[in-house]
Amino acid sequence: MTKAESFLWINNSHNRFLDFFMPPVTFLGDGIFAVIISILMILYKIRYSIFLFLSYLLSGLFVQLLKRLIFSDFLRPVAYFRELGIEIYTLPGIEIPNHYSFPSGHTATAFALYLGISFFVRSWYWKLALLILAMIAGFSRIYLAMHFPVDVIAGSLIGVLVTFILFNWISGWKKDWLDVSLPSIIFKQAKK
Repeated sequence: MTKAESFLWINNSHNRFLDFFMPPVTFLGDGIFAVIISILMILYKIRYSIFLFLSYLLSGLFVQLLKRLIFSDFLRPVAYFRELGIEIYTLPGIEIPNHYSFPSGHTATAFALYLGISFFVRSWYWKLALLILAMIAGFSRIYLAMHFPVDVIAGSLIGVLVTFILFNWISGWKKDWLDVSLPSIIFKQAKK
């Protein structure tokens, strides 16, 4: 199945529930959301906060370098199909860019963020839920006609790869202050 065929198969599957559900869901892979979660993690452990932020930042930088330097001529679905004379379904009010389709930055962010968080939780139910969140965020990018499935797959692989590499690196940092929360440091200093 070509990238066009796989996209059209999903594009022809629109329904009211997903039309309502997908626009806010796509925010789960937004950089602002990733930064907010990274900052909130400082309330739990400084190491987790640094790890999530760097995972988001480096996967995002890698995606942007690929988009701008190597794959800059890859069109988004609307522009791609417009050139073929094919009209696709898009949601009203959703602005869709024409260029920089490959790879999906939102998907890289979602997989980096939710895989990163999954390293901190013990329950396999939570790990599975986080994987499903990342997959739904990636699917939303196709559903909203922002990306082709291959863009989303590439974004997910980048997010996963960067996160695994960073986790192994940051886990080796041997500083005690990294494994406490910022509030505990502040309260400890205030008691002195």
